[in-house]
Amino acid sequence: MQAQAISTPGRAHLQTCCSLRQRRARTRTCKVPAISSSGSGPAVLVDGLVVQPAYRSTPWEAEQKLQNSSRDKALIMFVSESGICRAPLAAAIFKQQLQDSPLQDWVDVQQRATRDYCLGEGPDQAAVAAAATLGVQLPDAGTAAAVMFDPANDIVAADLVLVMDKFTAADVLREVSSYDLINPGGQYSARVRLLGSYHPLLAAHADQTDGQDIDDPLYGNVGGAQEQAAVLEVAQLLQESCSCLLQQLKQLAEVSGLLAEPAAQPAAVAVQGNSPPPGHADGALPAGAEFRELLIKHVREEGVISWLVPPMLQGSNTDLGGW
Repeated sequence: MQAQAISTPGRAHLQTCCSLRQRRARTRTCKVPAISSSGSGPAVLVDGLVVQPAYRSTPWEAEQKLQNSSRDKALIMFVSESGICRAPLAAAIFKQQLQDSPLQDWVDVQQRATRDYCLGEGPDQAAVAAAATLGVQLPDAGTAAAVMFDPANDIVAADLVLVMDKFTAADVLREVSSYDLINPGGQYSARVRLLGSYHPLLAAHADQTDGQDIDDPLYGNVGGAQEQAAVLEVAQLLQESCSCLLQQLKQLAEVSGLLAEPAAQPAAVAVQGNSPPPGHADGALPAGAEFRELLIKHVREEGVISWLVPPMLQGSNTDLGGW
């Protein structure tokens, strides 16, 4: 079907969002008064020149909250750069696919952005039009506004973080990888995956650095039919990738026996040797919580994708899987 050209207001703002790559390098400079080598110049107060330290976030508080709560669903998080195109498209597509799946009550879906250029805004109109072409309805800005990825909380809450390309992967892992150095058992980086790695064609290019990227269709475009066609093409890639992802998740549940009897699914699955979680005094986990444990185990067994391993972790003795 031919993509319909749309007129998007505020295109100057989108051009700002489309120049994300050019604004990646951010530096903070501090002007220091020159000091005379002869010592005859004015005195300089050194205490006024001390640079304020920047403290890294840590996931420990979020981990404690998670341990003290019961989670009956797995959380899959889609992450793109601006949060107004690929992430909301992928989240809406996957939610729709889940509605017709036996996993619909076992999986929650969220979306995040790694850059703050479009925070608080809803999906771009080109994304809305592409979704409509595919029979998917994107929520409005009130329920699908771009939200910043919070490393310390989101990497703990999410059981699978699906990034769109090497740029969003780098944004996510910049902070997350440091957590693995402090707490290797947390296996935070192992939760990060390229959504394109589930695509039937892109999956064959795992040996290429950007072979599984789903590129930003708004980057370099300024509206019109060309941009709309690019967004629709990406939406189709997202749809195909999400479909294959769902198939793998269903296979995981089937192999474990959770979907052995879909017509008479038990309300809970007994867990041997574990103390009862909060709210389940009989020592049984709901099927959704059991599925979440299976997903966590599967992701950890796969380990970190080789090219996603940051230089600081390459060759170090960390418990991150087979890389």
